[in-house]
Amino acid sequence: MPQCLDVLLDVKSEYFYIILSGQVGFYIPKPKKGKDEESAPRKFFSKEEKMRDSLHLVKALKKGEAFGESSLLYNRGSDGSMFCMEETYCLVLDRHAFMEIIGTEERDCITKEVAFL
Repeated sequence: MPQCLDVLLDVKSEYFYIILSGQVGFYIPKPKKGKDEESAPRKFFSKEEKMRDSLHLVKALKKGEAFGESSLLYNRGSDGSMFCMEETYCLVLDRHAFMEIIGTEERDCITKEVAFL
């Protein structure tokens, strides 16, 4: 069964993840349902299933892709939640190692690109 990573919506992560194998889903909250729309009652679901039921899959990340950089570069919470979609192995860098590798020059370059978008 997929497991929750520690990168959750609005939570600051102290790590950068590079996927070595497997698949990780990037989820954002689903829009709230209107008063007219009723969802069927759901019982006997785990906390993780209830949380995932309220989220929308935006993108599935695969081998060679990475995530967690926005928390490290901009010191802010995650834009979404990350969940393993299958057995997944990641290379994990802490903040210090990430900043040592990426350096301030690369950080400035990424900041300019994001500002342009």
